[in-house]
Amino acid sequence: MLLAVQADVETRLGRDLTVSEVARLGGLLEESSALVEGYLGIVYEAGDVIPTAVVIVVSKIVARAIGGSAEMDALAATMEQANAGPWGARFRDSNVYLTKADKMMLRPIGGGGCSVVTLRSERVDGS
Repeated sequence: MLLAVQADVETRLGRDLTVSEVARLGGLLEESSALVEGYLGIVYEAGDVIPTAVVIVVSKIVARAIGGSAEMDALAATMEQANAGPWGARFRDSNVYLTKADKMMLRPIGGGGCSVVTLRSERVDGS
């Protein structure tokens, strides 16, 4: 399910989308919506009320992908490296990503936060 619409993206950009941007919009909304749902651990269905913060974050992600120059796209494509002893791997991400600010906006909804879990043994009487 798409978690934002064209009007939301245009609000973030402060302008109307061009014909070529509209052609890319559907795919970018799908990617961004899937990214946010994955981060939150929530899958929204048709008829669900989408929190305002989710709509804002999804439209911001798409606006970044659409509004960026080639230079900004190169900066946005993150490169991460993971090492384990002598082995290592590099990962290159696309231009659809969550920033720290995006994650902070989504934190009250779910994902990324800490939770407390109380563990008890069945062998020890807790009373």
